[in-house]
This record gives sequence, structure tokens and C-alpha cells, in this order.
Amino acid sequence: MLLAAYALSRLRFRGKGLVLLLLVATQMLPQIMLLVPLFVMLRVAGLLDSLAGVILAELLGAIPFSALLLKQFFDQITPELDDAAMIDGCGRVQALALVIMPLILPGIVAVTIFNFINVWNALILPTILLIDPTNVTLPVALMLLRDRNTSVWGMQAAGGMLNLIPSLILFAIVQRYLISGLSSGAVKG
Repeated sequence: MLLAAYALSRLRFRGKGLVLLLLVATQMLPQIMLLVPLFVMLRVAGLLDSLAGVILAELLGAIPFSALLLKQFFDQITPELDDAAMIDGCGRVQALALVIMPLILPGIVAVTIFNFINVWNALILPTILLIDPTNVTLPVALMLLRDRNTSVWGMQAAGGMLNLIPSLILFAIVQRYLISGLSSGAVKG
């Protein structure tokens, strides 16, 4: 995602506009429209009814959005910083790693948090792709606690709080990076 966003922001190549258009077009498709092809592909690959298959499907769905969002962060940084790093002896990859990435660290952290929360709370794909009821994610298990006539509100509330804990822990770990990366790497030192 990071390299794709960097390439879309900094490099000139044939078909760049088409790639951007396709990335935006993938965001216009409803997730439910892709369920049947995903189901068939995961069944053929032998990943149906496995957490690995759900993770793969969720990650593939997150790539276009993440690349587009990170491209916007790269666009906010002047290309002269890349040029200055390359004049100082860095290659393009070194310039990305040593100069540009510290500047877009808040963007990387924001995309990471967004994708984690989106995948952690996913309901549609795990509900369809995980067939065995003992092999489900926490949001699906919470949904299974209720049926047509009854609902176990206390267990659902407790499960909802448990579902919230990993997101809070991730945010507590990475919150300092949201601010600390704003200016680091812009000054050679």
C-alpha cells in the first residue's frame, strides 16, 4: 500500500490516471456485491471457513482505500525533499524510508488504525465466509447471541466492551506517533 501510494504520488508512468480511476471505482462497489466471487475464489483456494481466508479478503478490500488515502499524504509533501535526499546520496527507496516516511508517519498510523478497526469489527464477510459456528469472529459471535425471540442483552453488552479493548490498546500504543511524525525527517541532522 505504501509503495503503491508513493508511486502514484511521485512517479510518472503510462496508465497512472487509469489506475487511480480503478482504485476510486473499487470504493464505489458495495462489499456485498463482491461476496459471491470472493466465496468462489476462497472455496477454490481452500481458504473457505478459515480465518486466514477472511483476513485475506479483508486485506484485499483495504488496499485501494489505504493506497488512495496514503497518496494524499504523499501529495502534501513537496517533491523537493525527495530530490534533496537524492542529491545527498540517497536512492529513491532510502529517500522514502529516511526522509518521507517520518513525515507521513501520522498518515501511516491513521490508515493503520482505520484498517484495524474496520477489519476487527467486520461483520458481513466473516458471517458469509465462516461456515462453522465455532470458527467465528467476535462481532459474528455477538450477532449469534440474539435470535428472533430472545436477546441476551447483558452478554451482548459485555461482548461489545471486550470487542472494544483491542482497538483502545492499539490507539494507546500509537497515539504518540500521530503527533511526533509531523516534522521529524524534514531537517537533516
